[in-house]
Amino acid sequence: MKRIFTLLLGFCMLLGVCVFASAAETQTKLDVEICFSKEEIVPDDIFDVTLKVTNKQDSQIHCGSFSFIYDTKAVEYVEQKPIENWELTNVHYKDDGEILLLAEVNAKESDKFEDIPGVKNGETISFTFTFKALKAGASNFKAEYIDFALFDSKKIEGVFIESLEKSAKIAGYTAEIKGVSLQVGAGIELCFTGFVPEEYEGAKIHFSQAHIDNDSIDNVDMDVEGESKGENLYDYLMPVHPARLGDKVEAYLVYNGEQISEVVSYSVLDYCNYVFDKGKSAISGNATDEQYKAIVTLLSDLLAYGDEAQKYTDYNTNNLVSSAVNKDDALEPSQFQAITSTDYEVIKGTVSKPAFSFVTMTFDNNFWLSYGIHADSVEGMKMKVLIDTKDGKYFFNLDHNALIKAEGEENLYYLHIKPWATGIDYVYTITLFDADGKEGTTLRYSAKSYVESTQGKDGYSDFSKTLYNYGKSIENYVYAMEGK
Repeated sequence: MKRIFTLLLGFCMLLGVCVFASAAETQTKLDVEICFSKEEIVPDDIFDVTLKVTNKQDSQIHCGSFSFIYDTKAVEYVEQKPIENWELTNVHYKDDGEILLLAEVNAKESDKFEDIPGVKNGETISFTFTFKALKAGASNFKAEYIDFALFDSKKIEGVFIESLEKSAKIAGYTAEIKGVSLQVGAGIELCFTGFVPEEYEGAKIHFSQAHIDNDSIDNVDMDVEGESKGENLYDYLMPVHPARLGDKVEAYLVYNGEQISEVVSYSVLDYCNYVFDKGKSAISGNATDEQYKAIVTLLSDLLAYGDEAQKYTDYNTNNLVSSAVNKDDALEPSQFQAITSTDYEVIKGTVSKPAFSFVTMTFDNNFWLSYGIHADSVEGMKMKVLIDTKDGKYFFNLDHNALIKAEGEENLYYLHIKPWATGIDYVYTITLFDADGKEGTTLRYSAKSYVESTQGKDGYSDFSKTLYNYGKSIENYVYAMEGK
């Protein structure tokens, strides 16, 4: 998740069981009051956290509460009590001596927040509650600190590696593409940074790749809007299919259909060669040997994944992308460790439908956990998603709008979930509920489960192994850069 807005409200000490938080007038026009129904909470307690948010612009007040149950292992979200025009979208907690509870609240369209800096209709406001254990190993705890932050609703997932400065300026053009970087995660994207003079504000970028005839790979020929970085700089993201890592992307800025910059041709392979050729000097700052090694392994695993994607899609298999690496000894891919267990589990509910009919993984520039769901009707249907991570559990809810009707199939719908950038091992537990709130099937699954199920199967095994190595190397890269 890319945090667009900086922390607006700092830590506030708990006074009794209520906390009042407010930011300077120049920063925001929100007052936040957070109260706990109990000062001290012991196992099996159900407690409420009440939010009262006041818009100081027009004195509009939003108030409601969330209920949680605490045991010695977890704080689990129970239910939401009405908050006018707001809804709880997910809950995240971890328990490692302290308990962190993150509640994200979505401001619905009827809220009028246009005049509040950083808050817009449909965007998410995140409130973080931190509970400290009374002592090491204690099973009861007190709420001590509150942290409040604003997040932009446009979240860019993934890991930015270092930007490559690339001049692209010729006479007659005042706009230019200043640099190219690689963004990886569940997806693969080249990020082109463009300088756009004020007279061309709102300029887009045109992306294209050489046309190919392959039913598994979409051709690219499109205009894309940018995201402002300030100072007339904009980032434009180009999704790259893993089978086309060696294919050039042609990019140029456009305004009202007219080209306003020189064409830049660049590929993921170009970026990899840049890092391999330059060594640590390709990375800004003082990267450690461990951090550079993590980058090399990540790029090596990405290219190995690209090789297998070419074979899997039968695309340009005589010219595998890793064979075009400039330095003979540059590649240092991970060694696959056999997976001997699976997280796959199906649990029956109180009603036979909705139910899962299958689960697998699908691929484009992203990889997805893909579910087939049988339901007589999806109107009013709900889904609860629980993600087991290294740091705890993360909850969010989906409704029928997340489902896609399967063409030519009666009562079959698809659900696609993109794993987190560092979540190749995370376990996703999804419970289906019908329109009456009755519980249908529950399914536990992970990308790791998919890899385990394909081991030893011709046409799938090598591809899934390189996918798994790539996912793990992203995780290792992130932790190396964070010094973990």
